[in-house]
Amino acid sequence: MTNLVSFFCKKCNLDQNLQAHKETVMDVEFWKARCTKCGNFLVRYITHMSYDPYYWESRKLKVERYNNRKDFIQPDQEGFQTYYKESWLKNEKMKEGAYQKKTKEKAEAEKALKRVGSDVEKRRIIKKLYEEV
Repeated sequence: MTNLVSFFCKKCNLDQNLQAHKETVMDVEFWKARCTKCGNFLVRYITHMSYDPYYWESRKLKVERYNNRKDFIQPDQEGFQTYYKESWLKNEKMKEGAYQKKTKEKAEAEKALKRVGSDVEKRRIIKKLYEEV
């Protein structure tokens, strides 16, 4: 069985799509092909993809990762505000709203505690009600 598979030859420093055949050795399946330039055997793991050297070494993949890096930026990372201004502003408004709500609840809890005075049972209930604050 042969398929067109992407390979990277470390010796030639070359990305290439080659016709590869599938092999299995001791429960490890992989694609195997020869480099068109130097003739070395190139391997791509099928069952143990985390060991596949293509993902670290391929220049083509490195360029694709670099070009698509902004698609993977998280809200807490540098650059998010620049690339996703609307989302960042929305997120900041939500944070501010949550902060104001928490501050308001804390003030209400303190007022309620002042109103009940030294009644231990009522103070315990109020503290339980505003536990998250």
